Amino acid sequence: MKVSLILVFSVLVSVISVAQPDSLWDVVFAGSKSDRAEAIVVSETGAIFLKGSSTSRDGDFTGNEEDIGAWAAKVSEQGQVEWINVFDDGYYERIGGISLTYDGNLLGVGGREIPGRNADFWVFLLNPSGQMLWEVTYGGTESEGASTALALENGHYLIAGGSYSSDGDKTDYFGGYDIWLIELDELGNLVWETSLGGSGDEDPEQIIPHEAGYLILGTTSSGDGHVTHARGASDIWLVKVDSVGHVLWDRSYGGSDTDYSIQMIKKEDGGYLLLGATSSTDQQIYVPKGETDFWLVELSPSFIVNWSRNLGGSNSDLPDGLFQTHGNTFILAGQTSSEDGDISTNKGSSDGWILEVDHFGEILWEKTIGTPYIDLFYSIAPSTTDEGFFIAMTKPDQWNYFDALLIKYGPPYPKLTSEDTCPSFSLSPNPLPGSGLSIRFTEPLTFDGQIRLYDMLGREFFRAPAYFGGLEYSITLPENLPPGQYVVELQSAGLFCREKLMVAR
Repeated sequence: MKVSLILVFSVLVSVISVAQPDSLWDVVFAGSKSDRAEAIVVSETGAIFLKGSSTSRDGDFTGNEEDIGAWAAKVSEQGQVEWINVFDDGYYERIGGISLTYDGNLLGVGGREIPGRNADFWVFLLNPSGQMLWEVTYGGTESEGASTALALENGHYLIAGGSYSSDGDKTDYFGGYDIWLIELDELGNLVWETSLGGSGDEDPEQIIPHEAGYLILGTTSSGDGHVTHARGASDIWLVKVDSVGHVLWDRSYGGSDTDYSIQMIKKEDGGYLLLGATSSTDQQIYVPKGETDFWLVELSPSFIVNWSRNLGGSNSDLPDGLFQTHGNTFILAGQTSSEDGDISTNKGSSDGWILEVDHFGEILWEKTIGTPYIDLFYSIAPSTTDEGFFIAMTKPDQWNYFDALLIKYGPPYPKLTSEDTCPSFSLSPNPLPGSGLSIRFTEPLTFDGQIRLYDMLGREFFRAPAYFGGLEYSITLPENLPPGQYVVELQSAGLFCREKLMVAR
């Protein structure tokens, strides 16, 4: 049977366009001044917890006594606000991160500043009804602030943040802003603590369980201490510690300019996907797009870079999170001020930007959200009860302040991938010893599009238009390709079909 690839691709592009996600509901948290929704976690039963900050002292934030107050809230999966907790105890507090415990409580970490003292780690536990179960502070004479936490199976909590101290509850100091890692028991008592870093500044983003220990994902500007391979002004830093915080190894990723981490997830098919931001144009950064880009990196199970992609436009594009879909694709989100490159539409000076990429990092669809004014994007999280997702951001109000906004998107969002729709083809010879390559399909078809060859880091080595009909097509690739693994990509009417090619010399 003869199949028209042109027709197949045209139909699929139409399906993808229709299936872009739409908002189902939104919740606005507002007072008379500026309020922000900054992070989201979702329970297994579908309840949404979020944290934020507020300069309002009225409306949803009545009781706030601080110039910038901290708050947490719970919203049902239908979009009904169940409670909002405004921290009004007279201290200056900020919430750096939230997570859910195994028994359904909400663990919050951040910083608390008592008059006359620098800020300390602040850790608190709320029950599902928003009532405070306990809160503790830890630190030294200088400033501390916690930013991420992990609830452990034994009921304990692992907390990471930054610290300038060398005394009090902190025993070591390497210089600058250290990563300070502490374990607390189920009542908030300190079990152990350790410091990570070098003479520059370190800042943690995430704690990930890994082989009887933990991975700490963060950013570093050091080139000494625990940092064994500095790359530039600041690097994405991944450090492995054992169960009591002893450093086992570390990795640095990026280029010679500014790179910083956002999030890392373990892929369902093995390895990891790392999301960061980069202003670099060298070393591991191969195709820069602009001032600051989303930087998406696939890491092997041994944390070696398999491929990387820069996503964005010519201005500043700042990522905030990602998750893997049930269709083995990935939803990314953040903030953009670009109106070119990968960004098709700019609604104002700063928009939220959502996109779906396949397992090679190629964009399947993208969209901006926002108003003609400044919109600030903060967080994305998948639903646990359907195939939608939530975003936390701000929207400008009529008085030139911001309101906090929680939006539910989907389902559905596009789940089509090239494996679902592309005609099967093979490459011969593979491995390739020379430059002549044959592309063979399992049944005759008509192809009208282009052919690309790029390596696993996204560097393009060959691109050419192609039109042919039948079972087989031959191309001549550049001579003296470096040995290694490549991707042959067939593109037509917006659909990308890919096969891996090994070049052997």
